[in-house]
Amino acid sequence: MKISNLEAHAYSAQMNPHFIFNALNAMQAAMVLHGEEKFNKYISSFSKLIRNTFEMSNLDKISLDDELDYIENYIDLQGLRLEKAIQTTIHIDDEIELETTYLPYMMLQPVVENAIVHGLVKKDGENKIDIHFTKLPYFL
Repeated sequence: MKISNLEAHAYSAQMNPHFIFNALNAMQAAMVLHGEEKFNKYISSFSKLIRNTFEMSNLDKISLDDELDYIENYIDLQGLRLEKAIQTTIHIDDEIELETTYLPYMMLQPVVENAIVHGLVKKDGENKIDIHFTKLPYFL
């Protein structure tokens, strides 16, 4: 568990400078090319994501509910940055409780980022991400 926590913090540190740089450049372009309304939407989404990143960076785990909020905001911001609407569908088993199910911090973000960068960016047509959470039986 300690190693996965260290890996999560390493991913967080790696993602932040690269993502922040790209997001700031995209905000500048949004202001110049699309005006104040789009810029305000972008800056609001970006601010929320950065605040959540800082708040969660000291945690070893977060609730599935918080992780989903973070991921949805991240996907929205990426959609604004790439000027591509990204349709997100999240499927969660009825047996999974969002507030009491915990994940290692930054477990989903690198996977979603790779799906966007290496899949959707180069794709024409519908941009869709499906995320599924399934409760598996626990065997000793």
